[in-house]
Amino acid sequence: MVTPYAMTSRWGVNRHVRGLAKALEERGHEVSIIAPAEERNTARTARQRARLARRVARDSARTGASMYVPS
Repeated sequence: MVTPYAMTSRWGVNRHVRGLAKALEERGHEVSIIAPAEERNTARTARQRARLARRVARDSARTGASMYVPS
């Protein structure tokens, strides 16, 4: 799973990511969350995060792995 916000952030996106990760783990899935180390609100950082999310999703599609990427 990928979130555009540092996990220390209390944005609704991160609450959703944490809740979904917990629910998936309770069902036996192994979950990893990719998040930036610190909060940055620059356009460049947003573009870099979007590229990473697309790359992870594309690689998951190639391997047939299931993946949730929040938009």
